Amino acid sequence: MKEIGSYDAKTHLPEILRAVEKGETYIITRRGKPVARIIPPEAEAPEKVQHVIDHIRERRKSLPKMSIQEITSNAANSSGSMGGGL
Repeated sequence: MKEIGSYDAKTHLPEILRAVEKGETYIITRRGKPVARIIPPEAEAPEKVQHVIDHIRERRKSLPKMSIQEITSNAANSSGSMGGGL
């Protein structure tokens, strides 16, 4: 992880983006304080996706078992009542 000041980041943005494409992470600072992070798009995605998957699995444990037909039927029946649905 590299730190770079905001002025230098603006001046050297093309080089920074090339480095980020190769997997490097940059912290942009203003007056020595971190204000932003530039990371490759896939750097945090797997971690977040796994967190969401784990959350869904935990939530499903507390719900009654339903078939796809029951779920879609319930969604269709409730979509008109409160303006919501799936």
